[in-house]
Amino acid sequence: MNQPNLFTVNPILEREPQKKPDEQEKKKRKQRSDKIHNVKFPVTSDQWVTLRKWAMDYGMGKKQSEYNTKLIIAALNDKQIIDAYYHQPTTLIYQEGHYTSDKPVILIPYKDTGKHMHVKLIEIYHDEIVRLMLKWELPKRQTVHRLIMAAIKRGVKIWG
Repeated sequence: MNQPNLFTVNPILEREPQKKPDEQEKKKRKQRSDKIHNVKFPVTSDQWVTLRKWAMDYGMGKKQSEYNTKLIIAALNDKQIIDAYYHQPTTLIYQEGHYTSDKPVILIPYKDTGKHMHVKLIEIYHDEIVRLMLKWELPKRQTVHRLIMAAIKRGVKIWG
């Protein structure tokens, strides 16, 4: 039995502190299967009005992020947006003094306007965005911006 030191004023200070478990011993929390990835993207005033009007037409006036998410899912499922219009050119052909690609490449300018909207993606669609992000060599926000703006240009709307 440990006897307290007679010369110590407070015997509690004499005890050795308890050791904390090592970082390796701690269990890592599992990631939720329904985790939402929130991605914001810049819009101009005209684009903001267009997206708000489309959401109101769809009956989602107060659920803009939810509408934007449905719109980006529709854009991800639109093969023309993904493959034909918004890809890196695969073959350059020299015609009449200049190079053209075998498929049209439409560049969508990206500028941070200070005005943003959001999409909230579940894991499956987030993984698809990451795949496109790597393919197009763009950051995630620019990839989302490109898909939403392509949907606006093509007039892709969501209907019940």
